[in-house]
Amino acid sequence: SPTAPTPTGPAPTPTPPTTSDGSRKWRLWSQEQYLEMTEKWGLKELEFYRDSECSGTKITNGVPIDSGQASETTGPEKAFDGDESTKWGGRFEDFTDEMWIGMEFESPEKFLCAYFFDDNKKFKSTSFVKIQAYNDDSGTWIDMASADHEFGAKQTIEIKSGPGPAPTPTSPTAPTPTGPAPTPTPPTTSDGSRKWRLWSQEQYLEMTEKWGLKELEFYRDSECSGTKITNGVPIDSGQASETTGPEKAFDGDESTKWGGRFEDFTDEMWIGMEFESPEKFLCAYFFDDNKKFKSTSFVKIQAYNDDSGTWIDMASADHEFGAKQTIEIKSGPGPAPTPTSPTAPTP
Repeated sequence: SPTAPTPTGPAPTPTPPTTSDGSRKWRLWSQEQYLEMTEKWGLKELEFYRDSECSGTKITNGVPIDSGQASETTGPEKAFDGDESTKWGGRFEDFTDEMWIGMEFESPEKFLCAYFFDDNKKFKSTSFVKIQAYNDDSGTWIDMASADHEFGAKQTIEIKSGPGPAPTPTSPTAPTPTGPAPTPTPPTTSDGSRKWRLWSQEQYLEMTEKWGLKELEFYRDSECSGTKITNGVPIDSGQASETTGPEKAFDGDESTKWGGRFEDFTDEMWIGMEFESPEKFLCAYFFDDNKKFKSTSFVKIQAYNDDSGTWIDMASADHEFGAKQTIEIKSGPGPAPTPTSPTAPTP
């Protein structure tokens, strides 16, 4: 299926001891890999309570804060207005894959429960959240509680203790994941494939939503030293505009580029070629764009298997942002013992 499987959230982080007078900033946090749809999180209501059952008085005397919003009409205040017909339209914090919403208070607060209700309309929900409190001493957000979440459900989360200094503070930005180990290539038992592509995924992108590719070349020899094969039709997951289509990566001009965008309803970007007759490639070369952080740290070369209707991993490699790189493909495509889904599981 073109839609990535929902990752299971990591095990809850042990809460720090109650050795402070609370925190002035609290938030509900999630991350790209847990979102039901790339780039969007809609939150109808968020409430903080001083009791452990979210049954007392909700505390609303703070200033709403967030990672970003879609428009002026979907700001963070919409999640604290007591009206389920309005919502916060969450967007990523700059240069991260994180979304969050919360409140900043004049005086420190100790909360023991949080309630939220997110929006499953048009797939704007998430499968995992954390409650975090800001530690002024370390200048970091501390994990206070975490939980898996059912898309669009109303949920309460008990916070076992008020915030205190964490033994190991959590950085607000998740580290760049390392690509999975290369998938063994299938045996050379076919006459090749009519469709080939270079693939990457949201978690590996240098900047959310964007991948710029200057050139992509396919070769029949294993060193990318022969004749590049360009007699196919460029194909892609999507592009930013008509002037940055996939053909720009096959024009031999490094001053032009493909402006990649996600395939609909996935967190994947890819670009390739479709040929009239099956091709067996043994090497691929590409050069992506590190200007304005439009590069990636991990790629796969994939070939389409008409029999199974899936994309097969032929080679994979870590990638240095903005570098020129060749990738040897150990064999031409053949039927895979276990065909790989077009969506890689999130590490």
